[in-house]
Amino acid sequence: MESGSDFILKVLKELKIFSDLDFDALKHLSQLFEEKVYKTGAVIFEEGSVGNSMMVIALGKVRVSQKPDPETEEALKVLTTGDIFGEMALLEDLPRSATIIA
Repeated sequence: MESGSDFILKVLKELKIFSDLDFDALKHLSQLFEEKVYKTGAVIFEEGSVGNSMMVIALGKVRVSQKPDPETEEALKVLTTGDIFGEMALLEDLPRSATIIA
């Protein structure tokens, strides 16, 4: 069975965005990540919240949605294994632009 850090390193190795990194750089990068598990229906983060992290989907799916008004949820996209989300809040220093639900 893989330890958490071995699992994270394996996931990062398979991502195209990090494909040019050598093993030492990937190992260093993997130390900045932590494994999290969410139950179906759990809100990972909400539209308008402060963004201080990005996520990589190691296994499963998430729904990206926005709320044009308090009673309506508009599903925009479904992301799956290998997809990355949340990075725009880090790059632009703006609040989250969507709600992400496991």
